[in-house]
Amino acid sequence: MSDENYRIEKGNIYESADERDNGRQIRITSFYTGYAQASIVSHPSGQRNRSINVKYLHKDRITGKGHQRKNGYFFVGKHQEDAAEKTA
Repeated sequence: MSDENYRIEKGNIYESADERDNGRQIRITSFYTGYAQASIVSHPSGQRNRSINVKYLHKDRITGKGHQRKNGYFFVGKHQEDAAEKTA
């Protein structure tokens, strides 16, 4: 994914970079550009509403130095229901 297309926005799905989390995923439910916090839920259950600092949300699993991330969350895709709502 190119840098121009990646944005933190509602419906983004992220996976935990920590191997101990066994691929746990979260989904953005609310985010306002310029704010430091995003509202999230567990994915795919949609439960456990909470907030996260956006500094932990990353475009991909690889760091700027070429190593795999060990903490935070990396982008894996968009939630399908949100994509369907935009086309309706």
